[in-house]
Amino acid sequence: MVSVAHTPYPTSLTPSSAKKELTIQSLQNDLEIADACGSVGVVVHFGSDVSGNDPLESYQLMIEMLNTVLLEWEGECKILLENLASKQGSIGTTLEELVQIRNLSDQSEKIGFCLDTCHAFASGLWTGGNWRDLLANGTSLGYFQEVKAIHLNNSKYPSGEGKDRHANIFKAGYIKEAQIEELVSTPILMDIPFILETPSDKGVSHGEEIGMLYEKWGR
Repeated sequence: MVSVAHTPYPTSLTPSSAKKELTIQSLQNDLEIADACGSVGVVVHFGSDVSGNDPLESYQLMIEMLNTVLLEWEGECKILLENLASKQGSIGTTLEELVQIRNLSDQSEKIGFCLDTCHAFASGLWTGGNWRDLLANGTSLGYFQEVKAIHLNNSKYPSGEGKDRHANIFKAGYIKEAQIEELVSTPILMDIPFILETPSDKGVSHGEEIGMLYEKWGR
């Protein structure tokens, strides 16, 4: 059995000055709890733009936060950076950003990635039809080699609209079944846990949806 944890939703790698120390303590506590449970990692969303005119300020803050949180961390559990669903050009939507933040961190070996399929689609990173190019680029960057979890979701809105609205895998989503199959059957992802994050609607329970996934693709 493989488990993956997630930080509380308000947790941000770009907190305000007033919440900085509290966020550091919260992330360290998340790591300790998840590690005690044998989890692969703790997913945390990529930070947001805190400046408005200097994106480097946000990236520098994220690196500082990661360095502080992980400085004395000796457990097996990793911080897993999750891509965001914002529109193209927004912070946290490219593989290059994710990889560079990891590379510039002092404890890069303690950091991995969580790929959210809805977020990738919403941001325009994955259009549904460009998986081979995305896979090739991500592999050359070293991104996919460090992916430790995948949030498997469809999207309620078309690619590139920047709307983070998850949809059922097989109903009412804009990502086609064949496109999801192409991702799910990718060899480099075969041993990675896929975590369903879809809404329980359209008359399909999570249990039924998981059963459909196993029936079609064995996972």
